[in-house]
Amino acid sequence: MSETLLELSGIRTGYGRIEALHGLDVTIARGETVALVGANGAGKSTLLRVISGLQPLSAGTVHFGGQDLARCKAADRVHRGIVQVPEGRQVFAGLSVEDNLTLGAFSRRRD
Repeated sequence: MSETLLELSGIRTGYGRIEALHGLDVTIARGETVALVGANGAGKSTLLRVISGLQPLSAGTVHFGGQDLARCKAADRVHRGIVQVPEGRQVFAGLSVEDNLTLGAFSRRRD
């Protein structure tokens, strides 16, 4: 059996009175490739925001590499290896695809 890399359990979050994710459970093993597919408004971006620490949970847990991220700030999650690289918006249009990906993996150390 493969080692679990990311585990989401009972994820609930929303925007105001609208609940966007309703008790979502996901387990991803180290080395596994996963696609997140769904219609507009299905909660894909909200889920990625939860994993990144940009969207607060109303219930549930997020574990990455066996560590609970409940109190881990978004910036600290980057240092643990959780990043997002936006697509299709030409965030850094003057850079190559490779340079955009490298920039997405960049982490500044705090001294």
